[in-house]
Amino acid sequence: MSYEEEVEVHRRLIDDLNVELVGLLRRRVDAALKAGRVKRRHGRPVRDPAREEAVLGQVRTLAAGRGLDPDGIERVLRDVIRLCVEAEEAAA
Repeated sequence: MSYEEEVEVHRRLIDDLNVELVGLLRRRVDAALKAGRVKRRHGRPVRDPAREEAVLGQVRTLAAGRGLDPDGIERVLRDVIRLCVEAEEAAA
């Protein structure tokens, strides 16, 4: 098997996983938007630093348990949280 044939198998998998990741991010933003509506209805702020820290702690633990770098996963989740907060703020 040539390099191109061999690497293409992995690239197709990565492409498929990217589709799944974008779908999951869409679902996460949708959930954040729904939470944002509840927050507004109850006069609460969009940001909840204690909740954000709890989520980051949770994903760090999940990452470590799956052999991933907790710091790297935390960086990714911070960006995901920012994406969701920005969507909530834009919807307000």
